[in-house]
Amino acid sequence: MSWFADLSPYENPEGDAEDDKGGPASPLLNIGWLEPGHPFPVGSVPTAFFVRLAVLVTRARTVLSRRNHTCAFAHKKPIIGNGEIRVVGEDGARFAAPVMIHHYVAEHGYRPPDVFIAAVLRTSGLSWERAYEEDLCASCGFALQIKKKHKVYREDETGIESFVQGFCSGCGVSYQRRAPLPGGERVAVQRALEQLRAPDPDMRIEAATDLSYLRGQDSIPQLVALLRDVHPGVRRAATMALVKLKAEEAIPPLIENLERPNEIPVDAATRLLAGLGAGAVLRALAAPLRNTDTAVRSAAVEVLERIGGEGIEALLMERLDDPESSIRRQALRALSARVERGERRLLSEHHDGAESFIDPRAPLDDAWLGQTASRMQVPIEEVRGRVEALASRFGIPLRWRDRG
Repeated sequence: MSWFADLSPYENPEGDAEDDKGGPASPLLNIGWLEPGHPFPVGSVPTAFFVRLAVLVTRARTVLSRRNHTCAFAHKKPIIGNGEIRVVGEDGARFAAPVMIHHYVAEHGYRPPDVFIAAVLRTSGLSWERAYEEDLCASCGFALQIKKKHKVYREDETGIESFVQGFCSGCGVSYQRRAPLPGGERVAVQRALEQLRAPDPDMRIEAATDLSYLRGQDSIPQLVALLRDVHPGVRRAATMALVKLKAEEAIPPLIENLERPNEIPVDAATRLLAGLGAGAVLRALAAPLRNTDTAVRSAAVEVLERIGGEGIEALLMERLDDPESSIRRQALRALSARVERGERRLLSEHHDGAESFIDPRAPLDDAWLGQTASRMQVPIEEVRGRVEALASRFGIPLRWRDRG
């Protein structure tokens, strides 16, 4: 990290800022850019300043770079940080400090200039939660100039966050911040349920999506009602929400979509079905497994393969007699997951246990037997015995057995 003297002009600021009266803001000044070989003032700092500084370096970082800053002073382990903070004093003076400044104060005794301490203390009563709720800059307390405000759905945990993108006139930096939705989960659920009745289909889609991330089981009846909505996008959003809620009510529309693909891609529908309750899905697959359309039967077999477990074997065994060879091969591949690896290799065309599998209703002859033994480097009698056991299990015809 480069060294700059405290209160020296900050080079290449992010942009021209305005003060709280709309006029040009004061130039940015450097604070806390320390390096070995350059002396710096030391001394104690007010506790309130230290606490507020910790909030700023963790919650109000800006000017993030592709690489971290590293403390150049002696440490057993490297101390790193990334980005800067900006604060504005009572007189409008503007300061830019690296996030490492908190470390310098805590571990190296650095005492920033009094004007910077006063600027940080100026917002010591501004909590991070209040800054979010009121769209205030966490660094200087000025109101953010909001450019965009919308929702962010969190995949890794339950809930929704609000996302605020704006520009602070005091600090002269842009902000992208996240915070929990105001009012908490209960209020958010109630708001979404009311929004399900909105005349605008986009609002109904948004509400259904919100409910899927809020994980409200009480919303299942209302989402089921949306499955009859006139708008296809709303029906799709309701289905996806029911899937996220692990509701069995999502199975019928997904099965229907499997048979008449329109709102959800078939590959997505098979994946979603496999993630729902196995027992209910298996019962629902009875019809598509006998559908006259080869693509529908293939999709149903893929769902079975994704589900796995004991319950799929009987249904897959029926597909070994499917009129279409591709379905028979697909069913055998799914069933082969339940046999040992060596036997699985015997059932695949290239004897690798992967790629395409043999047609379980095409007879195997002596030529196939000799070729397989050669490729797998296994005695032919051993291959014969293993294949005959598999043939008995899966009904594979063997020409040498027929001769006997």
